[in-house]
Amino acid sequence: MIKPLLDAFSKDNGVKVNLITGDDDPLLERLKREGANSPADVLITADAGRFHRAVEAGTLQPIQSAKLNQAIPANLRDPANQWFGLTYRARVLFYNPAKVQANELSTYEDLADPKWQGRVCVRSSSSIYNQSLLASMIAAKGAAQAEQWAQGLVANLAKPPSGGDRDQIKAIKLLEYIRASGDDHG
Repeated sequence: MIKPLLDAFSKDNGVKVNLITGDDDPLLERLKREGANSPADVLITADAGRFHRAVEAGTLQPIQSAKLNQAIPANLRDPANQWFGLTYRARVLFYNPAKVQANELSTYEDLADPKWQGRVCVRSSSSIYNQSLLASMIAAKGAAQAEQWAQGLVANLAKPPSGGDRDQIKAIKLLEYIRASGDDHG
C-alpha cells in the first residue's frame, strides 16, 4: 500500500527508494544488529509501542522538520522528534450481532463488565497492541483504574489469551459450536 507513495516521492525528488518489508520485530532486530552501519533512513511500523521499542533500542535519531511539526500534532510525535505518527489505527471490537447489541458493547472499558464473564477472547498480553491499549488506558485513566479494568477483562476471558485477530474470530466460532452442542468442557 505504501509503494505508490514511495514511487511518487522518487519521481518528485529523484531519490531511489529501496523498500525492505517484513514483520516489525525482526526488522527492529535487523536495525539493532546493523547499528550505525544501517542503510535505513526511515522506519515505518504500526503502533506507537513499536516506536517506543525502537527508541529504547537506540535505533532511531531525531529529525528537525518544520513541515512535520506543522502537519503532525505534538501528541502524535515523540517529544524528542525520533518518531512521528502519520496515521491512526482503528481498534475495533468484534461481536455476534445476534447475541450482542451495539449499545451494550461500544468501548474497551465495557469488556470488564461482569456481564461478559466467559465471553471475551483477546490476544495475549505480550501483544504490542494490547500493551499499547493498556498504556493508553493508564495515560487516560491512571494506573489504578487501568489495573482494575485489566483484572475485570481477565475475569471475563472465555479462553487463555493467544494468537492474533483471526484466531479470536475462530475461537468465538468454536466456543459457539461447543456451547451449542452442550459440551462445555473445552
